[in-house]
Formats: sequence, C-alpha cells, structure tokens
Amino acid sequence: MWPRLYQPQFPEIHVAATSLETHIEAGKIGTGVMNASPFAWDYLEDCIKAYKNALRDAQPLSGVGVTDTISLGVFGVHCARTRAVALEEARPSSLGFAKFLMSF
Repeated sequence: MWPRLYQPQFPEIHVAATSLETHIEAGKIGTGVMNASPFAWDYLEDCIKAYKNALRDAQPLSGVGVTDTISLGVFGVHCARTRAVALEEARPSSLGFAKFLMSF
C-alpha cells in the first residue's frame, strides 16, 4: 500500500449489515458489524447470535486480525400533527436517551 500507513497495524474493518446473511458473512471473515436495522429486537438478536456463531470459526483476511465489534444505530421517530409539535414533544425523551448513551 502506498503511501505507507502511519499506524503499525491495519485499522479494524467493519461492515454495514441489516440482513441475517450479511451478519453471518461478516462473522465468517472476522469483520465487525455496524447495524442500523429498522426491524424488531427479536430479529436483531437473531442477527447477533448468527454473527457470533460464525465468528467462532472466522477466517480473517490476510494481514488483518479478527474484529469482534458489534455496533447498533438506533433512531427515534415521533409523529405529530406538525413538525414543530413533533420536535417539541420528542425533545425531552430524545435528549434523555442521548444523555443515557453518553454515560457509558
């Protein structure tokens, strides 16, 4: 690779995934998973279990280690009569959720 990397190791690789199949394929090659699935929690749990099962026998890409990181993007939706009303009603819970996430 040119120019040469500044860091001694290759950066971790992640794949964006929403399907069960992509979670399995990511696990097989030892890449991390970024999930922003709009599906139910049960489906997400199935995806994570499938990823972890496939990760057990991972065959990573040459020169790249196994990345066993799972991230999840969660987006809130609030419906109201107008956009202004929706923003006003959703603001307290949205800010509370953001504060909760920042506490980790």
